[in-house]
Amino acid sequence: MMPIDFIDYIKKQKCIVCFRGPCDADHLHQIGMGRDRKKPDLIEHYSCVPLCRTHHIMRHSMTLKDFEDKFDVNVWKENHYYLSTYLKENL
Repeated sequence: MMPIDFIDYIKKQKCIVCFRGPCDADHLHQIGMGRDRKKPDLIEHYSCVPLCRTHHIMRHSMTLKDFEDKFDVNVWKENHYYLSTYLKENL
C-alpha cells in the first residue's frame, strides 16, 4: 500500500462541498516546488480531500479558513475521515 494509492481512492469519492464527481485530490500539505509530485511514496499524498474541479480551483483562490467558512466544511476533519476509512478497508 503506497500513498499514491490513497490518491486514487480520493479521486473516486464525491466532492466534500457539492457531493458531485469526478474529483481531484486536493493536497492539504502542499508538495514543494521542484519535487516530483508523481513520486508514489510522498507522505503528502495522505493529506488529500476530494474536490470537484470547480471547488478545487476555488480552494486555491482563497485562504483555507475562508474556504472552510464559506462552505461550512473542515477539510482536516474530512481528510481524517477518508484516511481512516481507507486504512480500515486496506489493512
